[in-house]
Amino acid sequence: MICRSFLPFVLLLLLTMTIVAQSYPKLYSHQWLNNWQSLHLLDEMGGQFPLHCLKERMKFKLPAEMVHPHQFQQENATEAIHDLLQHIFNVFSRNHSQTGWDEATVEKFLHGVHKEMMRLEVFLEEEMGWENSTLRRDISLHIKSYFKRMMDYLKGRNYSSCAWEVIRMKTKRCFLVIYRLTRKLKK
Repeated sequence: MICRSFLPFVLLLLLTMTIVAQSYPKLYSHQWLNNWQSLHLLDEMGGQFPLHCLKERMKFKLPAEMVHPHQFQQENATEAIHDLLQHIFNVFSRNHSQTGWDEATVEKFLHGVHKEMMRLEVFLEEEMGWENSTLRRDISLHIKSYFKRMMDYLKGRNYSSCAWEVIRMKTKRCFLVIYRLTRKLKK
């Protein structure tokens, strides 16, 4: 009797897993294109790293889980990408007036990042019931800590153009990590 009552639940679970599995390739292609566009816009913002800013460089160690994301499952990768994009959006929404960057390019970059965050949120809520986060709390805290160090660096350098150039380069590295995580969505 108990087995019979579980049958609809098991069927629903299998159906949900099948739908989610079919959704990942579409999410992968959107995310891959967004990564490419974001990297292109970051290049367009400032071009090559200014030589006079070399003395400003500072090491921000990405969390080890981000550098080698082999342990991530698809749902973890999706949440980690969302976390990274959210923090990138927050950083680039700050005072970048001293950079000399084209404001339209910065806005286009922010718009693309925000649009992808929203797409991921909808995916996570509709496909996975996002209220039950699968991203380990320690990974989320490591990501948050990494971006806090970025913000402290910017603040400590009074949002100088060289400090922003360092952040722009570090953000490009974040998008390479996002690309690695995005590959998890393809499988």
